[in-house]
Parts: sequence; structure tokens; C-alpha cells
Amino acid sequence: CRCDRGAAAIAAGPAAAQACANCSAPMQQRFRDGAAGDARKAAHLLTASLLWQQEFGVGAIVDEKATATARGVAVCRSYPMALVPERDLQGRPIVIARVGCCDPSFTERADFFAGETGEIAWLRHHVAINEAAAALSPQRTVIMDLAHMSRVHCSSAALASLRKAVEIDQRHYPGCTARFFVVNAGPLLRTVWPLVESWLSAATLERVRVLGRMSEPANRAAILEDIAEADLPPFLGPRAARAEG
Repeated sequence: CRCDRGAAAIAAGPAAAQACANCSAPMQQRFRDGAAGDARKAAHLLTASLLWQQEFGVGAIVDEKATATARGVAVCRSYPMALVPERDLQGRPIVIARVGCCDPSFTERADFFAGETGEIAWLRHHVAINEAAAALSPQRTVIMDLAHMSRVHCSSAALASLRKAVEIDQRHYPGCTARFFVVNAGPLLRTVWPLVESWLSAATLERVRVLGRMSEPANRAAILEDIAEADLPPFLGPRAARAEG
């Protein structure tokens, strides 16, 4: 892209130029698809994403594995979120996020991990998961579990942090999510879903399935269309279904 920002970044030093040079063909294709074939728009969006990667330190997040692991452990104590070993029926990696089990107040802590705020640590862990999943497959399946969700998870601060993660996915990982299951959704979701829905592109919304309690046969059958019973995370496995039922 030859926009002012892209040209200025490349002129400022070799790092931005090298990032552009290292852009993979699959990444270029994702942005072309996201721009509906508009090459000029795709180039602009891709350049902005490459500059964001440099500014956000995505390379360091990927390369500094010990730090990324320690950060992930710290984040998961407050917000269980991980790339799991299992795959869906198409061989895609599975990412889980247990929103209802999290303590969203951690994102407001000033020194949560190695000088990072809780929100920055969470977003960097989120990016680490995205990058790890992308290294395995161009697309992933996401399961967001809302069991035990309460009004504390719908506070303005919690929703503001969630929006930042959504924006990262929308702007910098277009087309990477093949399926997005929102499971164990209760009545409380209706109060915030219109807002969350407004953050999502039409293409993303087509991939989202909102399901109620997983003990209900119809909801369970829906997720089993994409993930084998044996590959469901333990909290959604057959024992969990029997316990909930």
C-alpha cells in the first residue's frame, strides 16, 4: 500500500519493509477475500495490519515462548482461554474461551504480568493463541462458553476489553475463524448481544452459532456436526452433559 502511513513507516526504517516482504501468500489471500476481491482495499488493510504487528510486538509474542507461556498461565487463572490439542472434524484447531468462569476485573489491574496491565496481557495472550492456531491451519473453530455468566461479565469495562479483542480478530485475522460456537448461552446474553453483534462483520456473523445449554440434545447435536464427542473439551464432554442434565 502506498498510503501516507505505509510510505512513512517504510521510509523510517527497514523493519516495516521487512515485515511487508515476509508477508505470506495465505495472509495476502485472506485480506483479498476480506476485501471482496478489491485489490487496492486489500493492500491498504494488509499494510495497516503489518504495521500493527510491528507496533504490538507480535514477533516477540511468537518468538519469546517462555514469556508467552508464563503470560498464558497468569491470564488463564483469571480468564481460562487456550488452544487445545484436539481438532474439529475438518482437522482445524480448536480454541476455547470460558467467559462465564472469568474474573473480568483482572483487565483493570495496572501491573498484572511483568509490568503489563491485565488488559494488555490478555490481548497479548489472545494474539499468541491466534498465531499458534494459524501456524497449524489457516482456519480454526472457537468455542466460547457462557456457563455461569453474570452481570459482572457485562460491565462496561469488561465489554470494552472484549471489543478490543474482537477488533484485533476482525482487522488482523480476517477469515481465520471457520466456526464460532457460543455455548451455554442464557437470557443474559440477550441484553448485550445487539452490542456485540454490531462489532462483527457480516462474514463473521455467518460463522457464529449461539447455542443454549449443552445438555439439551438439539444444542449438543449442533456442535457435534463440527466436533466429535471425544474431541469436545472436558467441560462439554459426555460426563459434563450428564451432570448438568
